[in-house]
Amino acid sequence: MSDLIQNGEIRLFGTIVKDEYIWPEDEGLFSAKMVINALAKMQGDVVILVNSDGGMPSEGEAIRAALEAHGGRVTARVTGNAHSAASLMIMGADQIEMSAGSLMLIHDPSNAAYGNPAQLSAAANELSLMADAYAGVYAARAGITAEAARALMQAETMLSAPAAVEAGFADVVLAAPVKTSSNPAMSRAAALVAVGAAMSRAHEAQMKFEASAEAGLEIGESQETGQEAILEEQEISMTKANLNTPAVTPAPVAPVAAEPVMSAADAVAADRARVKAIRAAAAPFMAHVGQAEVDRMIDDGVTIDEANRVIMSAAAAAQPRTTRVEITRDETETQIEGMIGALMHRANPRMHALEGPATDFRGLRIKSLAMHLAGTTRGFNDIDTVRAGLRGTSLMSGALGVSDFSYITTEVMNRTLQAAYARRAATWGMISRQRSANDFRELHSIIAGGDFELKATAENGEYLQSQITDEAAGLRLAKYGRQINLTFEAIINDDMGVFERLPTDFARAAGTLESKIAWGAIRSNKPLGDGKGIFHADHKNLGAAGAINVANVGEARAAMYHQRPAGSKDKDDFIQVTPDLLFVPPALETAAGQFVTAVTPGKMEDANPYNTLTPVVEAALSAAADGSDTRWYLFASDLPVLEHAYLDGYEAPTVMTKEGMNPDGVSMVARHIFAAAPVEYRGAYRRG
Repeated sequence: MSDLIQNGEIRLFGTIVKDEYIWPEDEGLFSAKMVINALAKMQGDVVILVNSDGGMPSEGEAIRAALEAHGGRVTARVTGNAHSAASLMIMGADQIEMSAGSLMLIHDPSNAAYGNPAQLSAAANELSLMADAYAGVYAARAGITAEAARALMQAETMLSAPAAVEAGFADVVLAAPVKTSSNPAMSRAAALVAVGAAMSRAHEAQMKFEASAEAGLEIGESQETGQEAILEEQEISMTKANLNTPAVTPAPVAPVAAEPVMSAADAVAADRARVKAIRAAAAPFMAHVGQAEVDRMIDDGVTIDEANRVIMSAAAAAQPRTTRVEITRDETETQIEGMIGALMHRANPRMHALEGPATDFRGLRIKSLAMHLAGTTRGFNDIDTVRAGLRGTSLMSGALGVSDFSYITTEVMNRTLQAAYARRAATWGMISRQRSANDFRELHSIIAGGDFELKATAENGEYLQSQITDEAAGLRLAKYGRQINLTFEAIINDDMGVFERLPTDFARAAGTLESKIAWGAIRSNKPLGDGKGIFHADHKNLGAAGAINVANVGEARAAMYHQRPAGSKDKDDFIQVTPDLLFVPPALETAAGQFVTAVTPGKMEDANPYNTLTPVVEAALSAAADGSDTRWYLFASDLPVLEHAYLDGYEAPTVMTKEGMNPDGVSMVARHIFAAAPVEYRGAYRRG
């Protein structure tokens, strides 16, 4: 979605959730799909502003992977919080910058769990696997061990911006430009190189001192070498502070007493700075130099100068880096589509023979799907194997927050539902015009008109002003839905009919809902924008009760022919509405059919000039539906009385899986988003 992009930047503010949980009217939510779509619109380098307290860790990991795979250089700029899944998310950026007051939170993932001891233990193991995987991500970024990263996560560590940089989870604290006595224009990259070089010299001085001590050199010479190392260390500390803090006037430095050796803490600090400098220098060129080579240089104690030469040589020798990668269907997606196709064929015998990847899963049933997805955990007990399969995430690694079984069965249910819905014909659609809605705000329909009679111009060429009138009617979308469950019992009993029975029931329910709303407006004579019902004496479209015969139909047609534009004052101005539909309740079906049947009359007065009308029988107009068994209607299909709307992208009822790995079945929600309302009276006439 393009609304993440503002002023050439991607703004990730709010909570990280799955895309299917975000409705058009929602604010403060974003998903991996939204970020991936935004990245696709921004070729090359990109800046991402972040202020998020986190959310779903699987979505955070999906975003991290997308940032890492982006063709250009990605700079993540934390301007508030990067907590929980948000801190995981930004680890995929090439450069992480933090505002002075921003915070980063690193902790273990958590989730609600229920069930017996074995199920709770399995849930705990799954969380531990997730935590270990995320610890590896943090460790790679900070240059520490996975165990050290996991310890920080378990301690639920909150880091200020300077602390995050110091720990290696961020690269720089954003501040005002810093002036230095040596080079005011020094860039961060140059400063990092200088820091690394100085620390390398301090480290070398320390090594020389130790070697000289072992060789029995004079203590004065050793002290001189140690003094040089300490001065180097002072230079390092000052340079590092200047990278991320406002410029201040340094206090005079008192003479430092000579020490025989560099302390262990100083040596560790110097080597850590060398490591960070190498990582910073290599970061823009990781596609060429490789993580293994960076690790080798760090482990071998290579100086920053030598590391820079290695990095530049690798970059020069590499081929130009591509910015776009064409992704084709992988084996996992093929397997999933094959299972979906096989289950849909088994559930619905009316479908054609299996094709494509579905042929590999011929004969697949609901129970065998669960057992197949159990993978290596499959045992000799079918019930335990089914339960394991309901929780399995081997195909999609839980990337959607649900098990593979939940995703596959919900997709079968969803596709079957939409196919069943498409087969249903709605008679109200013959008198309604569809509109498009991209949110839940009210849509307005205008019945515009006015006095458009052409008048003779005055001698001075002046044109008379027309007065335009309008009447507005409103239309607002609403959400409807119910929860459905694919129970553990249905799975164990291998009830394949559930895939056809439940979607068909919901398709019928969606059609009934639409009919109830649309025909309810006709039955109840719902008011229009002028406050009067659709059928009203002032609208000249309401007649007394009467049989369907030539005289009564002729009277109704004449009234429709004489309808005028709203506000028109010209006695000759008619819109010439021609009715072509005759709607009746079931009680009048025979009368309507006989009326429009073409027969050769015995005499002229028995002729029926209106047999071109199309009779339509609608049960929703009957007395059984709070209508009438004696009323009948004429409609003009080219001037629809109703307007209806669906939310863009949801033109049919849909099924979505509720989040979680449920060992007792699959919980789904079937929902429909729809609205219909009367907007025009001149295309209709009612008798009775």
